[in-house]
Amino acid sequence: FKRAVKLSPEIALMHNNLGAAFEKNQQFKEAKAEYEAALKLDPNYAKAQRSLSRVSELIEPDSGLVVYQTKKPGQVSRETLNVER
Repeated sequence: FKRAVKLSPEIALMHNNLGAAFEKNQQFKEAKAEYEAALKLDPNYAKAQRSLSRVSELIEPDSGLVVYQTKKPGQVSRETLNVER
């Protein structure tokens, strides 16, 4: 996927695919950067919007949302818990 982005950096799909590969490898900051690059090229790209939202929550969880990784590599689960502040 890195090569695809290098060959076609102007195509949002290429950045989204690289972001998905990074996300699968639990490289969330790199994934976020690629999803942002995809959205810069195509602001209406719904899949990249959803993916960016998902990895952003993994990097900086909202209050009341606890995010954790499962024991299986590459899989992430989300649990919402009531958190008192």
